Amino acid sequence: LGGEMAKVGGLYVYGPSAISGNTDPKASVGVGLLGDSILWGGRESGGLGYGTQGFGVRAIIDSFGYIQASCSGASARRWAVSNKLINRHVLLASADVAIVALGTNDLLSSRSTAKIQADLLTIWTRLAARGIKVFACTIPPLTTSPDGWTSLNQTPSAFEATRLAVNAWLRTNPGPLSGIFDTAAKVTTLNGSGQEIWVPNTCVDGTHPSIQGHAAMATAIDTRFFVLGP
Repeated sequence: LGGEMAKVGGLYVYGPSAISGNTDPKASVGVGLLGDSILWGGRESGGLGYGTQGFGVRAIIDSFGYIQASCSGASARRWAVSNKLINRHVLLASADVAIVALGTNDLLSSRSTAKIQADLLTIWTRLAARGIKVFACTIPPLTTSPDGWTSLNQTPSAFEATRLAVNAWLRTNPGPLSGIFDTAAKVTTLNGSGQEIWVPNTCVDGTHPSIQGHAAMATAIDTRFFVLGP
């Protein structure tokens, strides 16, 4: 798990890797990443290769095997539908731990707080029922900026109240989660009006983190919680 994807005939496919030697006991924990383009690392060019972008991979790549099951445009609403999530279940067959980072595209689709909560609970419950320890990530800001997100001169989106409500709920660590990673807090500050915005230079387009943003968000993932057992 965790190898670079090779491009063959215009398609990216997983190639075989030979791995030998003694392993660190914690390396036996397999981590599944289930999210949207933010967790996948969209718009971030600081990875080690294709499939190694994003804050989730940054946090675990040196210590754990992983499968990147995130994709651009993913939403909690879409993956809460069983026939949509089933493919992700196949990808996560070897996972002991799942990091779920969804919600941004639900906000952009004007989903309500209650509906986002219900969809996330559906996803978490299905994963937990398979014995997977599930950790959720908070949702980073959505803002506009006249200067490329290099200053505090940012305006939150029309969906900010919902984002704040979902994040407040996530921070209560609702069941069946094993924990939450407050990744949004690592890239959030306040503008002159006291509104939550991106820390300058941690965002590239109002939605996706920059290299600096992914690096900061990765520090929120405490892998000590990945120990298996109760």
